[in-house]
Amino acid sequence: MGLITSSCAQNHKIFDEAHIERYLGADEDAKQEILNLFLEQAEKLKLSLISSLELKNFEQTRFIAHKLKSSCSSVG
Repeated sequence: MGLITSSCAQNHKIFDEAHIERYLGADEDAKQEILNLFLEQAEKLKLSLISSLELKNFEQTRFIAHKLKSSCSSVG
């Protein structure tokens, strides 16, 4: 699988593939697409989270963190 991963995560399993397979079955292409979309969204959310923290906008930080948590839960 050609999953995009960060260097720090390459030695650690970061996704519960069984969780994703409950929804997508064994379709490797679909799993790859979902995981790559998640990673793209997570990177954008990370940047927004950093920005909101720098601006001390804690309500926005809370909102973004919750959104990231929900996304993580969706992919396992």
